[in-house]
Amino acid sequence: VVESPANATGIAALTLFIAWRMLQVRAGELFMPPARESKPVAATPSPEVPNARQVATLETLMTVQRVYREPSLTIASLALRMGLPEHRLRRLINQGLGHRHFSAFINAYRIADAKRALRDPTQADVPVLAIAMDVGFQSIGPFNRAFKASTRVTPTEFRRQPMPQPAVKSGGAVAEIETA
Repeated sequence: VVESPANATGIAALTLFIAWRMLQVRAGELFMPPARESKPVAATPSPEVPNARQVATLETLMTVQRVYREPSLTIASLALRMGLPEHRLRRLINQGLGHRHFSAFINAYRIADAKRALRDPTQADVPVLAIAMDVGFQSIGPFNRAFKASTRVTPTEFRRQPMPQPAVKSGGAVAEIETA
């Protein structure tokens, strides 16, 4: 309890002085937003150079063992076969090999295999659905969409296109020429 007007005046003066001092220190912040401290920004990870051994293992699984033909193939099951953590396999496929995602990577192999089968004269009577199932698709819809996204034609239209004709180059080498 303040006993005299002099004490009250002294307390008020002291309070005003402290408030004035605090405003001087923060005057720049009063009317302007505080300057943000610059925090070091983590550099975005640069695409890693793919590990040659991992790429070779993946290539063997895809081309020799043709694991892409398994309809239930997942990135987890493929990572397990390779002995890699799933995130490393994702990084290898996406950054190292340049695919957007696992499905695009697998579908590239499946579509290439389907194109060979659709062009194979010995498989001319094999239904498109059977070829789709053989290369790892579980139904015709996703197969048709993936095939058309890759080739701009449906599998049936692709099959009906004329076969590429071998042509002799000037050095005697044979090259395939796609007729449209």
